[in-house]
Amino acid sequence: MITVATTPIVCCIKTGDKYGPEYVNKLAAQVARFASQPYRFLCLTDNAKGVHCKTKSISFDDLDLPGWWNKLRLFAPHPALKSEQVIFLDLDVVIVRSIDWLLTYKGTLGLQLDPWGESYSSAVMSFQPGKFTQVWDLFQSQPEAIMKNYYGDQDWLTAVLKTSNYPIDLWPRRYEIGSYKANGLEGGPGDFSIILFHGQPKPADFTSGWVVDAWQ
Repeated sequence: MITVATTPIVCCIKTGDKYGPEYVNKLAAQVARFASQPYRFLCLTDNAKGVHCKTKSISFDDLDLPGWWNKLRLFAPHPALKSEQVIFLDLDVVIVRSIDWLLTYKGTLGLQLDPWGESYSSAVMSFQPGKFTQVWDLFQSQPEAIMKNYYGDQDWLTAVLKTSNYPIDLWPRRYEIGSYKANGLEGGPGDFSIILFHGQPKPADFTSGWVVDAWQ
C-alpha cells in the first residue's frame, strides 16, 4: 500500500549537456519564490556539478536513455520518489505566479493536453508514485522499439494512459499553464502562472523582455 506524504516533492530531471546547472538552480529559485505551501525540491541527474539543490542519481538500472525518455523513470517509481506526491516540472518552464494550486493537488495523476495536439503533456505533472508502473514496465520490456516508434516520452505516456483505466485529472484552463509560442506570449505571460517553452527559443536565449526578468 502506498502512503502519500503530506509534503510533496517537486522534481526536475537534468541529463546530458542540453541544459546547464543554471536551469535547475533558477527553477528551484522560481518554485521558492511562488510557493507558500510546504514542499521539498529534488533534481534527478547524471551530473550534479554546479547544481545547488538536493540531487539524486537518475540511474537505478542498466538502461542508458537519451534526453526526455528519462522522464519515464518517474513512473517506476524512481527510488528517491517513493511514498511522495510527486510534482514534476520541465527544466525550461518559467514560473511567474503562485503555484500553490499545484502543491496542494493530491490526485493520482494531474496533467494537461499538449497545446499542439491531443497527446498528454509531460511538462508539468503531479502524481502518486507506484500508481502508473505500467508506463515504465512496458517501456523497459522493449525500450529500443518504443523509442524508434514513438517521438518522445509524452507520446508513449499518452499511448499507455489512453488504453488503460488509470484515473487522470486533466487540469482545466484555470490552472494557468500556458505556452510561450502556442498562446502568443511574446508581449508578456498574460494571466498564466507557468509558461512552457516548446522547442526554440529557450529561456536562456532571451536578452531582453519579460522572460529575462522572470527567469531568475
